Amino acid sequence: MKTTLLLLTLTITPVFFPTLQAQPVPPGGGGSPCTNCPPSAIYTNSPGRTIVDLEVRYVGTLRLELFDRDKPASVKNFLQYIFSNDYTNSLIHRAATNSVFQGGSLRIIDFGGGSKAVVPVSEKPSVTNELMTGLFFSNGRGTIALAHYPGQTNNATCHWFINLADNTYLDAPDTNNAYVVFGRVISGLENLDKLNPSATNTTIKILNLGGYLTEAPVRPTATVSTVTYDDLLTVTYRIITLDMNLQLQSLLNNVRSVSWQSVSNKQHTLSYTSQLGSAWTNILTTNGNGATQTFPQTNSSSNGFYRLQYQP
Repeated sequence: MKTTLLLLTLTITPVFFPTLQAQPVPPGGGGSPCTNCPPSAIYTNSPGRTIVDLEVRYVGTLRLELFDRDKPASVKNFLQYIFSNDYTNSLIHRAATNSVFQGGSLRIIDFGGGSKAVVPVSEKPSVTNELMTGLFFSNGRGTIALAHYPGQTNNATCHWFINLADNTYLDAPDTNNAYVVFGRVISGLENLDKLNPSATNTTIKILNLGGYLTEAPVRPTATVSTVTYDDLLTVTYRIITLDMNLQLQSLLNNVRSVSWQSVSNKQHTLSYTSQLGSAWTNILTTNGNGATQTFPQTNSSSNGFYRLQYQP
């Protein structure tokens, strides 16, 4: 089932950009096509999957469909950073022509009194590589994948990138590639071109701001000597639908077992209706614990529909 919620509205004020330190973020260029990978899967839109909007300042919105059922650990990892607000005021910190643009690594923090800084996003425990888990998806144009450090295939954390071109060399199942695609852009593909720093791009340009912002996309009016925080490309993450894996099982004595994947410390409401179009009746309100939760409904009729809502 799916639900609707709104996250992370950003307010930015201009402040001059400081020198900073941050974690290095792959991938880099070069490589060869994957020769040992199975054919890439092609999906049509599925209402059961999680849908997330990335609203990139000055660029527009990219709507992502995440592959919850095939890359569950990678999707859960990405959503955890959103739920925990670790991506608040995060940046598109790198864009490489006809290659990738990257986010999830750096964010702006406000110390108050007009004092700001760009700092690394705090990394959670790393994710085991899911390249061969479920269906295989190639690093094609418009797909989103987890980045990892060179030689550390199982060390993906907060860093992600979206492919601006078909980068099949990133599919190679070795320690320097094997970048796991866990979703794709299903609308807003025209905004990919706005994030591709080509010679004809009038939406952004690339500046070398030092540290790990050597390929930083900024507004075209910015220069190295005048750049402010207001020139950087911040991202607002909005979860549109959330795949909570709602399942129904018929038991003995006219009892149904309803189960779902809960979100820790968030309120969930399970509702029932005997016919779509009729009023929904709330049958359970509970606090999520991050695990699969189950509710046995007794005296249920043979027909009906269930809805699970997640309350932020």
